[in-house]
Amino acid sequence: MQKGKLKNSLIFIILPLLLPGLLVAAWRCLFRGMAEEKNIFVETVIDFEEMRQLSRDEGWKLNELFAAMREHGASSVAISEDTLASLESEGRITVLSSKDIRKLSIDEGLQQELPPGADGPGSLWVHSEDSALLDRIERHLSWKIPSNKLFRLHRNFLVINKSAYGFKERVGLGFSNEYFDLARKADLGIVVRVFNYPGLTVASATRMISALPSPASVSALLFAEEEMLGNRGELSGIIELFKDRSYRIGWIEFNTQEGIGQYLKGLSRSRPFVRVHSISRKEIDQIYNVNRAIGRWVRSVKDRSMKMLYIRCFFRDDQKYIADLVKFNLKYLQRIENSLNRAGFVIAANSDQRINEPRHLVGKLSAPEKIAIVLALLLAFPLLIKLSFYEDLDNKWFFATALLAVGGYLYLPAQQLNAFAGVIGAFSYSSLGVVLAFSAIKKNDGLSGLFDLGRYFASLVLPSVLGGILIAGLHSEIEYLLKFEQFRGVKLAFVLPVLWVFLYSLKEFGKGFVDLVNRPLTPIMAIVGGAVFLGFIAYILRSGNLTIVKPSALEDSFRTFLENTLVARPRNKEFLVGYPAAALFVFFYLRRCTAILPILSIFVVMGQVSVLNTFCHFHSPLSLTILRVFNGFWLGLLVSLPVLAVAALVWLVILAGSEKKNSLLVAGYLGFGNFGDELLWQTFCEQMKTRLPELRLAVILGKDSRIPDFMADKVESISRSCRFRILEELLSCKALVFPGGGVLQSATSFSSLVYYSLLIFIARSAGAKILLPAQGFGPWGENIEKHSRFFRYLHNTLESADYISVRDQNSLDALNEVGDFNHIPITADLAFLARSGVNARIYAPEGALRVSIVLRKSVAESESIAKSFIQIAEEVENLQINPVALQPGDEEVWKNAGWTKDIVSFDGKNPVEALLDCDLVVSMRLHGCIVATIEAIPWIGIAYDPKVSGFARSCNWKFCYEPEKVDRKLIEEKLNVLAVKKIEYSQKLARRANEFSRRSQADFEAILSAISHNS
Repeated sequence: MQKGKLKNSLIFIILPLLLPGLLVAAWRCLFRGMAEEKNIFVETVIDFEEMRQLSRDEGWKLNELFAAMREHGASSVAISEDTLASLESEGRITVLSSKDIRKLSIDEGLQQELPPGADGPGSLWVHSEDSALLDRIERHLSWKIPSNKLFRLHRNFLVINKSAYGFKERVGLGFSNEYFDLARKADLGIVVRVFNYPGLTVASATRMISALPSPASVSALLFAEEEMLGNRGELSGIIELFKDRSYRIGWIEFNTQEGIGQYLKGLSRSRPFVRVHSISRKEIDQIYNVNRAIGRWVRSVKDRSMKMLYIRCFFRDDQKYIADLVKFNLKYLQRIENSLNRAGFVIAANSDQRINEPRHLVGKLSAPEKIAIVLALLLAFPLLIKLSFYEDLDNKWFFATALLAVGGYLYLPAQQLNAFAGVIGAFSYSSLGVVLAFSAIKKNDGLSGLFDLGRYFASLVLPSVLGGILIAGLHSEIEYLLKFEQFRGVKLAFVLPVLWVFLYSLKEFGKGFVDLVNRPLTPIMAIVGGAVFLGFIAYILRSGNLTIVKPSALEDSFRTFLENTLVARPRNKEFLVGYPAAALFVFFYLRRCTAILPILSIFVVMGQVSVLNTFCHFHSPLSLTILRVFNGFWLGLLVSLPVLAVAALVWLVILAGSEKKNSLLVAGYLGFGNFGDELLWQTFCEQMKTRLPELRLAVILGKDSRIPDFMADKVESISRSCRFRILEELLSCKALVFPGGGVLQSATSFSSLVYYSLLIFIARSAGAKILLPAQGFGPWGENIEKHSRFFRYLHNTLESADYISVRDQNSLDALNEVGDFNHIPITADLAFLARSGVNARIYAPEGALRVSIVLRKSVAESESIAKSFIQIAEEVENLQINPVALQPGDEEVWKNAGWTKDIVSFDGKNPVEALLDCDLVVSMRLHGCIVATIEAIPWIGIAYDPKVSGFARSCNWKFCYEPEKVDRKLIEEKLNVLAVKKIEYSQKLARRANEFSRRSQADFEAILSAISHNS
């Protein structure tokens, strides 16, 4: 897409349509957050039946046990309807079969007096000294079973001609009011649990509900077992009964009781529900220990805003016997309260706090608010199409989207509109960030620094966050906050982005979907495809409103650790999958491993889908959601580091063991503005590319250096600071070459010698050829004695080089200090490869004598020499001096000497051209003298270093002097000599240059032979 075209679309079309929705959504989210901050009260409910069992097992009185529970963090007690089993366990009734009755022989004549069926094998005989209790049992059973199944034989005897499995345990018989009195005296709230019965009629349910305690006296009404009251009976009529009774009805999380959907639909607008979290008896006995259970309780309150915790007791812990059950469970309850307090929550202490629900304050969205947010959500879809598959999408579609948003509001029910806009927005925004991030990588051909890396991750995550805020704002209404309604189409919102981004990645980084399906199936493809498919299935099963795969004990412990450490636990799909995959995507893109990119894109988008989905958990506090996303982001970046380290290690191993690339790695002190070194590598690479155009050339340059324009299409640069990239090249290149120069010396820096030796060692170990042409070895200084072991290693390294030569006798002498290298040929500086063979510079000077002068800032005498030249130029009319700075900083010499005119600087262009516009050259730098020789320009060398005097000797050139001997008299004398006999001296230099050129060409041919030779 054209940059200007997209920019205009964003500014003039998308932003005006998008911004109102974002502002409204942000305001609604802020208002919601204010309400959620006040939502701090939690009701902890203990099970009465278990309390009664504890009192019997440990010898506690119920009133004392209730008081202790209240003191240790219990808010309410859940009292279930009496059953035949519970009343019998209390000793309040005796239940016998007809067989038991006959054995007792209570009344031999009784059998003849019974109604038909009362003495059947399935009948139950209920005896109680409390006739009022027996009356209650008879009354409640008469509402549920036919009258011919009940026989009251005596004021103390009731015969029930029914004893199916579970009848004694699961048929409710009303409540014992004395237990309510015990709870109230202990200042505990009361939660009543009612049993359903199959085929229950409205008339029977009316009597049952009328027999319940008044709504004002109870905290909530729960339905026992797996179904709501009226299920498998006259459900709709029974639901209507509750509209006239203000009971709070418990809605148990993760336990979808049959009939709950109808209750929510029928009562959510008229009666409040309370969401309850519970750990089942089976889970407590077989799976959970105390620590894991406490972690789950806190997560349910903190993450999902549970208002009521239905807490069951431990009768064993980790399958171990508990000596004192009461003390153990009191401590367990106290730890739950302490953990909730640390998380910022308070145990409800009275009825007002138990029913407190500040989220009711958020209210409803107005029509303009809803339309603005819906439009902002829908706009992402045409933008996604434009960015990913159809660049020429007309801007009119954005206006059509605005009409669609208005039409949806007018013609769709509110829930359907929310579902439609939510799914489109969730799919589009989570995909949009991935597309933007990948597009930025491709546009910039990678990431060039920390700023680009930050922009990449910001592009990845910000659209998902914005989409999440829009969806959260659209659903900031009480039915969503209390989870009466949920985000609809969640599975689509999980699947569609993965498919979209995968196809987009195939188009951008692969060869398209058609090529993918037409490829032959290889074993590797089958394994990778199978692994990705299994990962995708696990992703689907672990996502959504209801998850099939539950977390293990280990994962629960890990979640608890993260919550205790970070307050808001980040999602695994973000910090363990999405962000590491995004980092790996960049890693492999930079290495042109495009085959793996579409696969990685799947996991990248999974992370962003998770980010957006986090905002779709409307019952979770919004502040926690934002913190969770933030924690997922930074922790994901942190996890990416070891993931990248492992990937890099594996990658390096693969590179070291794979076939070498047809590439040459050029190393040395390059890219630091040193004229001689730049001249060497550029001349070498230009010649190499001419002879072997198919060979890839990579050059290690200084951090801030870049390839000159005239070399840009010939070589590839690698920053000296990118050590991993250098390591990759060392392991994969065909050959490592140092194109001359004096880098293998230790007089100025022993560490640099170690560095370059290390490069040689790594490349050699990986099987690359080592080429060291025209080297300027030494001097070594005192290091050769100080680090004798290292120099023995250096000797072995140089002996194993595939090709080595020296540029002069001084270098050979220095090399022989390391070992016997007399067999090494003496060649010429590789800069002579640039000689064209045409002596165009041989001419007699006309007019003013033009002299180019190269001085070094590091030489103490440079400033006095510069002053001498300035004085001569001022006094001699036919002399024109041109100061030349061949390295940054050298111009300061002239400025300090009083020069106010222009100074010629080496600006990265062809180095040979820097000294052409002159008749004579005066140079302190070796390659100033070399370039003058190449161009047959007479020169005066100032030998600050032995390499300058050494080159003068190799040229049989007498105009070379030590810096301290160079004064005005010497300068005037030698300039006059050279000017008068310029043609003679130019011809002499031309002959030497031709000879050196032949040597360097021979040296270059030897390099080519070494590269081509298969060792």
